[in-house]
Amino acid sequence: MSGKQNWIIVYNMDISKALMISTFLIVFTAGASAIGPAEYDGDLQVNLESDSFAPGDEVNGDISVANSDERPVVDGYVVVNVVRGESPYYPSQKSDRDNVFHQEKIEDINLKAGNSRDLEFSYSLPEDLRPGDYRVEAYFKNDRTPVDGLPSIYSTPRHDSFTVSGSSGDYPGLDISRTETYFTGVDEAVGDWDPESLNFNDTNWPSLTGPVGVLTTNSMDTVEGEVVIDNPSDSGKSANLEVVVCEWDDTACSNKIDSVSKSVQVPASGTSVPVEVENPSEPGAYAVKMNVSVDDMTHSIYRNRIIREGNTSRIRKLSVNRPYIGSGDQLSVGLVAGASPDHYNDPSAEGVDAQVTVEADGEEVFSKTKEINRLSNTNTFEQLYFNSTVDDTLTTYTVSAELSANGKSYDSYSYEVDYSDFRNEVENVSLRSYEFTNSSLDAEICGETDSGAPAAGEVQALVMENATLMAQENNLIEGCSSFKFEDVDSGNYELVANHGSQTRFNITPGGLEADEEEGGVPYVPLVMVMVLLVIAAVFYRGVKE
Repeated sequence: MSGKQNWIIVYNMDISKALMISTFLIVFTAGASAIGPAEYDGDLQVNLESDSFAPGDEVNGDISVANSDERPVVDGYVVVNVVRGESPYYPSQKSDRDNVFHQEKIEDINLKAGNSRDLEFSYSLPEDLRPGDYRVEAYFKNDRTPVDGLPSIYSTPRHDSFTVSGSSGDYPGLDISRTETYFTGVDEAVGDWDPESLNFNDTNWPSLTGPVGVLTTNSMDTVEGEVVIDNPSDSGKSANLEVVVCEWDDTACSNKIDSVSKSVQVPASGTSVPVEVENPSEPGAYAVKMNVSVDDMTHSIYRNRIIREGNTSRIRKLSVNRPYIGSGDQLSVGLVAGASPDHYNDPSAEGVDAQVTVEADGEEVFSKTKEINRLSNTNTFEQLYFNSTVDDTLTTYTVSAELSANGKSYDSYSYEVDYSDFRNEVENVSLRSYEFTNSSLDAEICGETDSGAPAAGEVQALVMENATLMAQENNLIEGCSSFKFEDVDSGNYELVANHGSQTRFNITPGGLEADEEEGGVPYVPLVMVMVLLVIAAVFYRGVKE
């Protein structure tokens, strides 16, 4: 996928530790130069209507998302940040030039394989916005799987830049220092440190800035940190600092671990705020989101990350082959299991049971389990497929997955698939029935997607006799709809349905013709039988001679 990059941070450490950290970051950036198993193949673009604004202006833009994957993206969303700074900088903890002061989500994005969608974005610039360089950046993902970019570590966003002029305002007046804000590791904070000389072989683990991840252990009830708030304005401000700990990624935050809120006086010189949050009880990765606001208006957003030590596994991707499954069709559920985020100790999960269950209307469609031999940072992902032929048509169903070992559940995840949430244009049409009554032709035309699901869309139907237009009807059909053509007497016609492409049907007074498959000997098998008879005759003649 174009535009993605594979970032690897390697400090002063031995090769084994460097490999672990590199693998960990590759896991988070989901591969980049090539599509990895733990991401969808897709694209995201941001285009603003202008590159120059004044305070108080409305910033309008288009955000286009595309799914190039062979599987649908279910329950996707786009994270949109408004940032002070001309272009993204990665890794975030190495520079203070960026400051996110507005964040929002555009939700309920469901895209079939190969489909795209255009979204609208609008943001009113504050009247007291300071002049300078800004940008709108965006990331595309669902709760578990990235499509383009990773908001949890500010990696590879798509963006469009703009400038603001004509103001002497001071908003945002506060920002969280990315280079100085840290959370404490295994031992107490060691004070200032130089990332270039950081050595992970030391017995005393230092505090870490940025969302790389600080290691916590079973013996720690809480995790301490220092949130450094800079004040580029000339006067002190009364602010509120909120810190939220969420499992894996705070943009989804399906499991909130802890939240802390503090009233803070920030002098013109800035301040450092001690923070203490609950240490998560289970091994895994946890986002620490920090938000500084003044009078309920956000001034700065930043993140850190907690890596709770221990052996676990995580569901990194749960996918289906398509949202609509017809009776007799195959439903394929894909599951990608990932290794423990504890890249410091590199624990291996062995004998992991991966179970997938599909339910519809409260009843189980199928449930299957496969065993994963081993997961670690040297075997980061395991990709499994669970296939089953379904008896009944599935228009809405729930797919669930769980990873467990030795009776302990590592992770579980589920979501509902509803084909009506997807863009279901008419790709094929069929003529269900027709009849002549009282000098009119009544027909029922059905629209379907390429997967056989009922579709909705505009269909233009024409009744033609010897290339002459006899009647025309336009209808917005949803599944099947009736078309009534006035002043059409019983006879032989051609019904032409235009729906992006064109489908033609022969109309006769006798009604619909029977399907070829239902009458007589099928053509292709008959030809094959004749060929076999000829071969047998030639063979027999050769033997006889």
